[in-house]
Amino acid sequence: CVAAVTARAIPVSEESALKQHEAQLGTRFITVAPDLLESRTGEDGSILFHPQEHATREDLEAVLRKSPHALLLSAFSSIDGFYLESGRLTPQKVGIDWFCGRIQQAVQAGLRLLVLNDSLALLDSRQASGHSRALLDGGLPALVRCEGRLTRLREQDYVRSLLRQVGDGASVFSAHRSAVRRLARRFEESWDWSFVRLYLRSQPPAADFYQEDDERQRAAS
Repeated sequence: CVAAVTARAIPVSEESALKQHEAQLGTRFITVAPDLLESRTGEDGSILFHPQEHATREDLEAVLRKSPHALLLSAFSSIDGFYLESGRLTPQKVGIDWFCGRIQQAVQAGLRLLVLNDSLALLDSRQASGHSRALLDGGLPALVRCEGRLTRLREQDYVRSLLRQVGDGASVFSAHRSAVRRLARRFEESWDWSFVRLYLRSQPPAADFYQEDDERQRAAS
């Protein structure tokens, strides 16, 4: 089960800074319409897909109540949260603590992967890293950030490849690596493959488990 949520509203106060950074980087932040990620004719349609465009806070909560295994979120962001939309298609900020809380609840219901395409990486990579850390510390197993710089075609290609392989049983790391290599092969003169970042929640080193087992064996003898 995959949910795709898109919000396009941006507050006037953020617009000038975003445009300045877009000009410096020579790229634009692009929100990705959720219907672009749906299966095309002839593709495997076994994945249950829930798209939600112009998402409000209530829309996001409703989508997460469907217990998706993967959430795709494309929206503008700020140093302290994300911008969804109100019923009037105007910006509606949700704080990072509120968002992390909803993601944490969704993880308990089965969420395993968040693919995040937001504008913050164009504005402040340090703060974007802080958001990533907060999400992973809240229990999210895997986070993919598209850095707000992929074209629609490239992101569509990456996400389809990633989800298809995860659905076939591959690990998120293996599926990500394969999807990135696919981008590099298909678009040889593009750097888009380098904008995709995978973050995995840290786990205790395997050695810790072996040491614990060794102690138990010694105690038993």
